[in-house]
Formats: sequence, structure tokens, C-alpha cells
Amino acid sequence: MQKGTASSGRIARALLAALITVLLGATVATAAGVGLAIQQVDSSQFPRVRVYVSVADSDGVPITGLDAQAFQLSEDGKPVNGLQVQPIIDSQEPIAVALIMDVSGSMNDAGKLTGAKNAASAFVDTMGPNDTAALISFSDSVTISQGYTGNHDALKKAISQLAAKGDTALYDAVIQAAVLQGAVPQQRKVMLLLTDGADTKSKQSLDAAISAAKGAGAPVFAVGLGGDVKKDVLDRLAAATGGQAFYVSGADQLKQVFLSIGDQLRREYALEYSSSLPADGKSHSIAVQVNYRGQTAQGSGTFVARTAPLAIDVTGITTASTVSGPLQIQVAATSGAIARVDLLVDNQVTATARAAPFILSWDSTAVSPGLHRLVVRASDASGATAEKEFVVQVAGGASPIPTAAPPHPTALPATAAPTPVPTTAAAVSPLSYAIVF
Repeated sequence: MQKGTASSGRIARALLAALITVLLGATVATAAGVGLAIQQVDSSQFPRVRVYVSVADSDGVPITGLDAQAFQLSEDGKPVNGLQVQPIIDSQEPIAVALIMDVSGSMNDAGKLTGAKNAASAFVDTMGPNDTAALISFSDSVTISQGYTGNHDALKKAISQLAAKGDTALYDAVIQAAVLQGAVPQQRKVMLLLTDGADTKSKQSLDAAISAAKGAGAPVFAVGLGGDVKKDVLDRLAAATGGQAFYVSGADQLKQVFLSIGDQLRREYALEYSSSLPADGKSHSIAVQVNYRGQTAQGSGTFVARTAPLAIDVTGITTASTVSGPLQIQVAATSGAIARVDLLVDNQVTATARAAPFILSWDSTAVSPGLHRLVVRASDASGATAEKEFVVQVAGGASPIPTAAPPHPTALPATAAPTPVPTTAAAVSPLSYAIVF
């Protein structure tokens, strides 16, 4: 009986210890369970700056429903006031993704390569119609297995042909991907990196890889597979580029992580504020922190404080159109900021607007019918201008075509033939007859 009691006590203590371990493990997982990735910093409308971020748990599942109170943003280390936050669900803005796949020899173990291929193919299926992706594989060296394309079949075919052997040139692969990312036109760029071990072959350093990724404006989503990954390296690579790091113990977990990252890329928060910095053309830092259920996560990025060149869009009038009566011409900035808009009709200022919405009123009946040249000229606060020109036909008939004035009668040549005179009485009036005789 005592033996059974002792045995029961050991079992109870073991169960309690296991329970404590589980609870502690859950606490640790929860404490580290929120991540923030800066997807893009858009300063094209400077001094307005928009920062696109995604927030996810440790499995990559997006966290939604956050408001402005959950975020803090600083610019060059100084807190920003007046931050506006807008959730964006299912964003369809085109993304250029660099899939960076470890194909070193160790990826042949425990079904790692098969799991990686399945995960990468599943991620391709999450791509939007305007997204593109490139496949970069690395072992002893770096190979561009598939250049940027939106063709899902081509990407999946390249993924299926991956084979594992050799060492691990991880840093060189990130640098090569950054070079490719820097050449694509999409503003949103992402690197999705999968590796199962430490770098053993690169010619470049981790610092060089981080610098290249930051220069390309591409956050790194790093996925570490198995127990041989260097978490400190992947954590630093992700954090320094505004990305996020994930870790899985087995290849069967890769697909879910890749799918979660794909979902995260489509669920963002747009953080917008007005910068107090001068338009000095220099690079400035941004740091974003999110608070979620007592947990915090941070991300960082950079932008250039440069006034965007003024560009405008004009509606309410088109060139080569026929117009009549009063018109309302609306002007909006597609980049930069408008301070004043003028309407010039045949080089004369006819209407002016000095506040948004910039609407110009023109009564076309004030000019003669025919062709007229209209110029919409917008100016910003610095005096820089942007123009759009239109040629319109004002209804009411075409303008007469100028011709040379007829010669004065006294200027007729001396040899001009005299006006013929009727010669029959029937064709001559009595007055004419009297003149003839």
C-alpha cells in the first residue's frame, strides 16, 4: 500500500511538473506570440507618409481589429502625433515576392525538401492576379531557378525541380534576391526565406545581407526549419528589415506557415501621419510598435523626405471635344500638393481656384465659336507647376478662315476687261437703254 502510495505520489508530481512545463511553455509562446512586419513605407506624397504594416501571432495568423491606440510610431526617434490607422483587408496591391529556398544537402533529411516544395507551391496559389514571384535556390552557390513571373505553372514547375546537395550560402542568396528585388517596378516587395541551418559557404556577411535587403526595401519573412537553425541570425535578419521570423520543428508544418504569411500579406494596417521634417532629400528612420494583449512587437524602416513632383489629373474636359455653355473643370493632384490652379483660355487667365476641391468654372459662350486652346496650370507652395493642355471646339459654327482682302476697285489693272453690256432690247432695262443711247 505504501509502495502504491509512493508510486502514486511520483506520478502526481510528474503530472504536475508536466503541467507546469506546459503552462510555462504556453506562457512563453504567448509572450513571444505577436509579430509586426513593415510591408512598405510610402513617402510619395511627402510630407504625408503612409506606413503599411501587418501584425500576426507566432504562427503567422493575422491579428485584426486593432485601432490607433494599439500603435506607436516614431520618426528619427521622436514620437509622432496625429497618427491615423486604417485596416486594409484583402489588399490587391501588386507584390513582388522573392522565394529564397535552402537546397543544401541537409534538406534531403526527414522529408524537408518535399515539405518545402509543397509549402512553396501552396504559397504560389495565394498570389494575386498582379503579383509576381521569383525562385532563388541556394546551396554551395546561388541559382535563379525562375525569374520574376506571374505564371503560377512556371513557378510550380521550377519548385518541383529543386534538388538538395552541398553547403549553405544563405547570405549570398539574400543579397542576390535583393539585387533582383531592386529592379522590379512593384512598390511592395517581400523576401520569403526558408532554411534549415546556419550559413556555411557565403562570400558575404550577415551585415551585407541586411544592408542589401534594406536597400531593396524588402522585408524578410524568415522561416527556420528544425533544430539546427541559428535563431539569432534569422531574428536579426527579419527585425532589421521590418520582417518577421517563424520557427517550425517539422517539414509538415511548413505549408501552414507559408499560407499564413500569404494571408498576412493581404491583411494590413495603413498608418498615416504628417511629417514635421523638412524636404531635405535625406533618408530618415521610422519605428513602429504594436501593443496587443500585454505583448509588444516592433519593426523599423526608412524613407526619403523629398517633395514629390507635382502631377495632376483633370476631369470635366477632354481634348478634341465640342463644348457649349458653362463647364466645371475639376483638378486633383496625383503627386505633390496643389496650392493654386489657373485656367488659361487662349493664353488669358480666365478662372482661378485656391482651395480644395479645385474646381474651375468656365462659360464657353464668352468666346467666339470655333477652336480654342485651354491650359490647366497647377502650382504648389514652392511655385513649381504642372500643366495639361486641351484644344476644344466651342459650339456655334467654325471660326471663319482668314483670307486676303479683295483689291480696291481703283486698283484694278488698266487692262482689266470691261463689264459685258447686254446687246438685246429684251435683256436691257429702260434705264440701261437710256444709258446706251
